[in-house]
Amino acid sequence: MAGIAGNRGQTNYAATKAGMIGLTDALAPEFGEKNVTINAVAPGFIETKMTDAIPLATREVGRRLNSLFQGGQPVDVAEAI
Repeated sequence: MAGIAGNRGQTNYAATKAGMIGLTDALAPEFGEKNVTINAVAPGFIETKMTDAIPLATREVGRRLNSLFQGGQPVDVAEAI
């Protein structure tokens, strides 16, 4: 989400996420010509020690934006990879 919509107070984090999205979008067609698939995993709000520091109201918004209406767990992302 940060790479698409940004995060207040986290310019550096949002910029790196946006960079990964752009890199994936640029590399996919280039490497696709060589039968190489390029993907990125962008899971949305994940419950971690880092996100525990975010105010509760903000975390609730992140959870509601998730398709399951809850925060994901790190293992969910690991299994996708």
